[in-house]
Amino acid sequence: MDKAPGRVRIAIAVEGTGDVHPGHFAHAPKFRVYEYDFNGGLRELGERDNPLGRMPDIEDPEEAAKYLEKLGISIHGRSKYDYLREKVLPDVDVVICYDACPTSVKVFEDSGVRVLFTPPATVEEVLDYISGNPEEFRRLLEEETGDEDYYTGHYGCGCGYH
Repeated sequence: MDKAPGRVRIAIAVEGTGDVHPGHFAHAPKFRVYEYDFNGGLRELGERDNPLGRMPDIEDPEEAAKYLEKLGISIHGRSKYDYLREKVLPDVDVVICYDACPTSVKVFEDSGVRVLFTPPATVEEVLDYISGNPEEFRRLLEEETGDEDYYTGHYGCGCGYH
């Protein structure tokens, strides 16, 4: 389904509890996807399972490698982020998450997806911020990306917790 003009699709990395996933977004069990209208409207499009979120503990690299091999991807490098982009989030414009590595941010931003960070929060808190601050959210989406340290909050979602 194509998105309407003046709208973006947002994926929020989530836990089953309704909280933003407290780790790397590639390891989130699910993503909630929303369509955001630049006039401030948000509409939930659904929840998507993330096969990478079911990966065995990275502390056992052999088990993790076997799991990823079944998906046809490598444990290191771009391939798992390419998989996530192509298979789970092919139609999103924005990912909101708690954490990520530089490689995942590069893969997503190179494909036109903006990665924004939030400190620990519920999905509701993030959505309330986006709905209540459309000008600020749009500014964050339109900012040029560059060599800034994205952990400083420069690319934050604007929820005020940074």
